[in-house]
Amino acid sequence: MRVAAFFLAALCLLLGGSPDASSAQTLDGANTTEIGSSWKAVGRLDVSDQGFCTAAIIDIDLVITAAHCVIDHHTDAPVSVSRLTFRAGLRQGIAAVTRQARSITIHPAFDYFSDEPTDRSAHDLALIQLAQPIRLPDIEPFATAVASLTAANVTLVSYDKDHADSPILQEGCRFVGVANEMLVTDCEADFGTSGAPVFQQVGSHLAIVSVVSAMGELDDGRRVTLGPDIAATLPAVIAASRAGTGALGRNPPPQVRVITPGERTHTGAKFIRP
Repeated sequence: MRVAAFFLAALCLLLGGSPDASSAQTLDGANTTEIGSSWKAVGRLDVSDQGFCTAAIIDIDLVITAAHCVIDHHTDAPVSVSRLTFRAGLRQGIAAVTRQARSITIHPAFDYFSDEPTDRSAHDLALIQLAQPIRLPDIEPFATAVASLTAANVTLVSYDKDHADSPILQEGCRFVGVANEMLVTDCEADFGTSGAPVFQQVGSHLAIVSVVSAMGELDDGRRVTLGPDIAATLPAVIAASRAGTGALGRNPPPQVRVITPGERTHTGAKFIRP
């Protein structure tokens, strides 16, 4: 499968358009499908003076998102943790709970400006440790799981530029396949979708199997989303977090280089910066 990948900086995607109304619905707190703690562990990750991404809780003090969401668009260096605010269960502009960040750990192999955009998306994963844990009965952390390509249906929950105050639920997405260690789905995305959790049904529960990293296009012109395989990438981020390596604010930031808008690398992929 050939995928022409377009990289997402925080809030940056796209080739056009919001999710189609027939396949997506807004979770505004009044929706009957939003029962109990469902989806409230998904929230908006705000980066002051920059914008926002989507993120999800996987432990009482850990949030998962895309690594590129914590890169400063103006300096091309990692953002300060003091600029990050996570708003869990944000509905109609009101969060169920708000937390500041304590530290950020990115995947050790992530390189924002790698010459291999598909390889970069395969490691586009970060953990954010919250300054205070979230212990609320109606906000239950999501489990993570190995993706099943035979059970192709997936669900995406995300905020975007047209739905910044309440998330969009897409239940009609499907896995398209695997490309260069990335999971590929036909879910729609827009500015702000970066870092959004991709869910799959595991038994009676939904579990996170990927996060949105980039938007691409297949040979037949279909637009797809690309993301890391959580089962393959999360253990390395957790290990780095425990070891204190790659934790921004506690260690030297990773080295990055600037790619100007429209610049092409030998891969033929065109990069877009906000």
